[in-house]
Amino acid sequence: MRRSWLVLAAACTPLGACLLDLPTPTVDAGLDGSVPPDGTTPDGSLDGPGAETGSDSSDGMVGFDAGPCDGPCVMYTGSSMFDPHLLDNDGMNLYILNGSYEIDALNIANKTLTPLSQSSNDQPIVDLKVRSNYIYFTTDFSTTHNVSRCPSTGCDGGRFDYINGGTPKAMFGVDSDGTNLFFTIDELADSGGIVKCAVGSKCPSLAPLRTFDHPQLLVLEDGGLYWSKNNWFGVYSCALPQCAAIVGAMGSSIADIAVDDANMYWIENGGVVWRQPKGSSAVQVYNNGCVGLVKAIRTDGTSLYWLCGTDGVFKCPVGATNCTPTTLASNLNQGSALTVTNDSVYYATKGDHTIWRVPK
Repeated sequence: MRRSWLVLAAACTPLGACLLDLPTPTVDAGLDGSVPPDGTTPDGSLDGPGAETGSDSSDGMVGFDAGPCDGPCVMYTGSSMFDPHLLDNDGMNLYILNGSYEIDALNIANKTLTPLSQSSNDQPIVDLKVRSNYIYFTTDFSTTHNVSRCPSTGCDGGRFDYINGGTPKAMFGVDSDGTNLFFTIDELADSGGIVKCAVGSKCPSLAPLRTFDHPQLLVLEDGGLYWSKNNWFGVYSCALPQCAAIVGAMGSSIADIAVDDANMYWIENGGVVWRQPKGSSAVQVYNNGCVGLVKAIRTDGTSLYWLCGTDGVFKCPVGATNCTPTTLASNLNQGSALTVTNDSVYYATKGDHTIWRVPK
């Protein structure tokens, strides 16, 4: 059953924060992310059982050639062992957190999947970002944590751990500008905060560049750092290189964040989508219906895209203040991750072990 967005009348607050008003979206026929039993998409192109396939030897995953794609097209589907959680891309490959311990690369052109990293079973991966031909990721363990990187071609080319032997401090978000590595330590402010290290050497210490109480999600964009507190109590930012002054909390109940040159965006746990011009402060929060646990948001600087659990994948212009969203996909089987390239939106549905593509 597809739930409707609540119609919200709010536009921009005096502080400049603008709620993306989300009335009930219209859905084109066939954009439900499903594959009919005869193996065709709604436009008749081959995209399912009987399509050209490829496989790898890791867990019996099978790749599908989506062919022409006018709506959601299957990029890859697999066995019950294929459990996609996080997505990023470099324009040529999708990088997928598969389960808790494995990072896979899915080639966009030929739709073949290659396992890149298998962390030990006591090191679940918490976050990953692909930057400057490297995959950066944080790992979690009950007593030790680490921040690592591998070449985007795979960890056989050399996994590099930034902290010798790990640390009892809880690592969470990670990002890099190609010169420096930044990661959050999810601890109280006397030991928690954002740490900065050179990308090519071990971290000499865990002394934070900026102390902060329980930072988690982290995005580096346009000379600034943006992070959430406990995934819940708002989004904060500071300008590099010193990160001397923190811009106060923006929003609350944060599920995911995205940033471009002009604005930052976030989706709340209730499904409300906001934009905030840089340099502004607090915003008023509204609730909105949204089915499913996972919320994700991304921007390409022109449009804003978000995944809302089982409801679907939606799109609005970045400057919209009273937007009727375009529905790119609906009725997702446990939507779990989202990423965008120059021409497409890719998303994961863990309920049917599938990666999808839809044109922008």
